[in-house]
Amino acid sequence: MDLPRSSSDIAIATACPACNGNGGFGSRTRDGGNPHHACGSCEGTGWQTKRIVELTPAEADRIRKKLAAIPPP
Repeated sequence: MDLPRSSSDIAIATACPACNGNGGFGSRTRDGGNPHHACGSCEGTGWQTKRIVELTPAEADRIRKKLAAIPPP
């Protein structure tokens, strides 16, 4: 795999909002999700990849906090 040339080349996987990252099946919430049918939003993976510019402000904040908590090598 080639290294990214800029920050726009980096994709981040976030939990699918439709199935809540539950492997693409059903839902972990009580919204009546059917656990026997694969999620169509994430194509059954449980994840959605987004470029940095596509992240919502809440997703970007969560990632910033997690990255800040990593101690330097």
